[in-house]
Amino acid sequence: MDWVAKGIAKRFDDIEAVSDLKFSLKKGSVIALLGRNGAGKSTTIRILASLIKADTGSFTFEGVDLLKETRRLRSLMGYVSQELALDKALTATEFMKFQAGIYHLKWKTVADQAIELLRAVNLFDDKDRRVQGYSGGMKRRLDLAAAMLNKPKLLILDEPTTGLDVEGREQIWQLIHQYRADGGSVILASHDFREVEELANEVLIMNKGVTAVQGPLENLQRDLGDYVVKAKLDDSSTNDHHQQIQSVLTDLDGLNRVMEIEDGTHFTLRSSASLHQTQDMVASAFDRKELKLMSMSMQIPILEDVYRFAVGGSL
Repeated sequence: MDWVAKGIAKRFDDIEAVSDLKFSLKKGSVIALLGRNGAGKSTTIRILASLIKADTGSFTFEGVDLLKETRRLRSLMGYVSQELALDKALTATEFMKFQAGIYHLKWKTVADQAIELLRAVNLFDDKDRRVQGYSGGMKRRLDLAAAMLNKPKLLILDEPTTGLDVEGREQIWQLIHQYRADGGSVILASHDFREVEELANEVLIMNKGVTAVQGPLENLQRDLGDYVVKAKLDDSSTNDHHQQIQSVLTDLDGLNRVMEIEDGTHFTLRSSASLHQTQDMVASAFDRKELKLMSMSMQIPILEDVYRFAVGGSL
């Protein structure tokens, strides 16, 4: 059974934070929300976690609109916020017991499960230490373990690896992979392209409250083109880089999209030729216009390219 969001919208005074958001999430899948600060990701996460109410829209599972049945939603999901909300005076075991009370679970029925979760997040040996002595990575892992205590069918994660080192981040990723393998679904908000590429099988990029692009990452990359090119002219070549580069691009076969960024002109091409052959073709086009390139790079599209062309810049 899919999790289906339709027509979700939220306005704060004159600001439309989220507009007509929709997506479908299958069992064992991860959808990642990407966007700049203020794009609407956090508002979307807070709506789906039942922390604030949407103005319009629905979020259904098994025929139930969970935005109207928030108690049902909270019984089905686990939520990890961007800001840690751990009582530092408690031990890990005490915090899990506290979390059980929030979920209205009797401790004696979930105590063994709580210990196993602490073991799974490599905190078993530290379960009786106070949280105030934990590292950032340990706190993140404890927060995730607590979110899984009620055996949720859905995890909602808001920047779950913020501030972690490489090892801590990969430990969190491993837990999410295992959760997916066990059939859990995940809604992930992140600024980390690498994290999204690692975890998500669908991407939703938001810009100023609306969905800029959405779909499986491989489809979004394919739609962008075969190659992404970044070109920058030598300062002595011309006084109007944009106009001169545009004059070159109009003569290029397979041109798909063009975008101006401070570090140069980015454009995408559809080409059946190899990367090196295509690179030679582009360089020759500049030579014919007697324009000297200061730099040019070409690569197969990655998530960062999809994002840049969707919203017109970087995170």
